[in-house]
Amino acid sequence: MVEDTFLVNSFPARKLFDSGASHSFISQTFKHRLHLIYDTLDIPLSVATPLGDLSILELVCRGCVISLNNVQLRVDLIILLMSEFDVIPGMDWLSSYHVKINCFAKIVCLRVFREAELVVATL
Repeated sequence: MVEDTFLVNSFPARKLFDSGASHSFISQTFKHRLHLIYDTLDIPLSVATPLGDLSILELVCRGCVISLNNVQLRVDLIILLMSEFDVIPGMDWLSSYHVKINCFAKIVCLRVFREAELVVATL
């Protein structure tokens, strides 16, 4: 897991790159701050919290824009009641951009173009 700050729909967001999360999430509070419109998931998502609780999630904000080093990347964010972070890009988003978390070099890279990687975070 890697913490960092970036822009979501032009607003600064506290985010957590989480390779343990299957999907990408947005906090309910941050969604309200951005005045995002939401849609209903085709199939509700059951999520286990770190405290062992189970939440059924049904709402998603589609086509949100994450800006990293002046590169715009789209993501669908499922609304989750959380307070520590504004956004959690999960494995659905991380794998679509071939994200590599290099613990030794303390960087996070993603592939935006076929031949080029972009360093998006320094730990």
